[in-house]
Amino acid sequence: METVDVLCERLGIGLDQVAVFGGGGNDVSMLEHVPLSFAVEGAAPEAKAAASWRLGRVEDEAVADAVDALVRGEMPAVRG
Repeated sequence: METVDVLCERLGIGLDQVAVFGGGGNDVSMLEHVPLSFAVEGAAPEAKAAASWRLGRVEDEAVADAVDALVRGEMPAVRG
């Protein structure tokens, strides 16, 4: 079972209520597994291919800005 599945089970939520962010090759299975997945700028090619959406640079607060946008009900990214 994916780690994110264990967390969802413990929190009583579905994958449709989860967003994940990544950029490394080690993030690929998570990015593929969760429908609302974001790869940051500069991500490894396999992470970009696995994510549904693309964000800007981590150094420019792209992940924090994306979380804020999602909380407001907005989509903060470009389709991957």
